[in-house]
Amino acid sequence: MNNDLSMDPDCWESFNVTTDYVPYMTYGPGHIFYIAVFLPLLLVVGVLDNLAFIYVVLKIPRMRTCTNCYLLNLAISDIIFLLMAIGEKVWRFAFSRIRDDDNPMGRSGCIWVFLLSDTAYIASLFFITLVSVERFCAVCRPQKKSEASQFHKTAVVTAASWIISAIVSASLTPSNLIFNKICLSWPPGDQFVDYPESFALCHPLHEWINSYAQGMQTIPFFISLVVNVVLYIEIIRGLNRSIERLRVHGGTKDNDTKMRDQVARMLVINGTFFFCCLAPFEIVSALNMIASLSGDDFIGDSTTQDVLTYTGRSLSYINAVINPIIYTLMSNRYRDAFKQAFHINTSGSARRLPSNKSTTQATTQEYLKISQADTRM
Repeated sequence: MNNDLSMDPDCWESFNVTTDYVPYMTYGPGHIFYIAVFLPLLLVVGVLDNLAFIYVVLKIPRMRTCTNCYLLNLAISDIIFLLMAIGEKVWRFAFSRIRDDDNPMGRSGCIWVFLLSDTAYIASLFFITLVSVERFCAVCRPQKKSEASQFHKTAVVTAASWIISAIVSASLTPSNLIFNKICLSWPPGDQFVDYPESFALCHPLHEWINSYAQGMQTIPFFISLVVNVVLYIEIIRGLNRSIERLRVHGGTKDNDTKMRDQVARMLVINGTFFFCCLAPFEIVSALNMIASLSGDDFIGDSTTQDVLTYTGRSLSYINAVINPIIYTLMSNRYRDAFKQAFHINTSGSARRLPSNKSTTQATTQEYLKISQADTRM
């Protein structure tokens, strides 16, 4: 490659790449496996299983509940997130030999890729919280509502969640608004002949905007975490109160206790997995924000930061992939619907499950039944 740094007038600055620095700028074996094998595998599995969930909800009438509407939108947000977050990394790898080179995305990619991925991510926090709210209302605040009013409310809340997510995400775009190209001069040698003459980075308009973006990405996560923990505790308490009232009236049964334990177990597993997968990346983002505001470097060296960042990102991708799998493993209702939707033969006929149309029952025993209907997807 020609080492003349003045060849491209569009370059923001120039950089001489030394032989020792080449490994830091190019893909090593670990990076290649991660981006060329691991991430595409997650992308394919995640898109397929989320599409399968969407298909089952739309195909099977009894699955068209308010809670499943939120879960369907969660699946949509997970698909968008995977396509944008993983897709842009695979795209950059395919068209540039330089790590984190934004040249393949271009100026428009700096805006739209992150706008869509951030919108999908924030929307997923909304929908997982709305599922918890639905479960809380079913157990602790059952009210008489018509099916039409319930679905109207769900449609309005769903639309509002997407709109708010898009607005918050749009406020983050200044953190990737500047597209800077940097001219490169590689060391002499035939192995560098085909290396690109420049690479690009998406930069914030101002340094403080980067701190704002990290905070606005992190704060919704921790708010959602706190809200969901409170709701989970109240749901479990509500189930326990229902069991106690049944015991006082001599109406408790082993099935009621088992149902209570199943709902509690499902809440704990779903919530724990969701937030534990997202927490590492959010903690790293929070540390980056604190370091940026204080003017200090990130805790640890660059290798430590890379390991933490890659681990956090991977877990967030796995979370988007695993959600439908968890519901399938935890719920007989969803397994039966899946088999019915895809015409999978079983040893016996599929169980006929009650339609989840109303929450008008008044007895504590029915509260448990309503809760089970709303939580078993």
